[in-house]
Amino acid sequence: MGKAKKKVKKTRYISPEGYSEMYFIEFLRDLYECDKNNIIIAMPKTPPGGNPDVIIAGALKSNHYDYSLAFLDEDKEIDIKSDYNTIFQLKKCWLNDDVNIDIPLRNLQELNIRKRKPILIVSQPVMFEGFMIRILGKKLPELKTPFTDMECAKYNKHVLKSAFKGIIHNTGRENEIEFYKNNLTINYLEQKAKEIPELALLLAAFK
Repeated sequence: MGKAKKKVKKTRYISPEGYSEMYFIEFLRDLYECDKNNIIIAMPKTPPGGNPDVIIAGALKSNHYDYSLAFLDEDKEIDIKSDYNTIFQLKKCWLNDDVNIDIPLRNLQELNIRKRKPILIVSQPVMFEGFMIRILGKKLPELKTPFTDMECAKYNKHVLKSAFKGIIHNTGRENEIEFYKNNLTINYLEQKAKEIPELALLLAAFK
């Protein structure tokens, strides 16, 4: 009898904006049994925070992984004056000269036609909590626009965080992961991914 073939390891790197994104990634890693399926999910030890250039830079530096993603909010746009030169880097990686600073962050991934690394997963509306409320099929609170305006962003963050907490009751790593375990299944998420393109992009990292 021939030797059993070793399963090839698949490597993924996710650059998340905050801790809540990290908790959701941890949950998905266990739900999809990534360890058992030889899928390595790597993340930074601590999230880089709310600057899109820094978050995307984390994914760009990790393009040696099979799949690299930036998982970030849409309340701040890429900074044209940033030392990270984010737009130029994305244009180069995606092989698309149409990538430019005038395109809103939430629409940039649409220009990644070949789905090249890094993938941008922009939580909508506004932030991770808005993204999760959509995934959970709950009603979103009324929000103020434009989302990138400082006062609107402050208001929207407050109402979305309050709405999310009202759904899950307790935040923090253990509470959030436990809530997901009790309320989200692979079948449910795969169905939701048909409605929410950014969820479909995220789930692809765990397969």
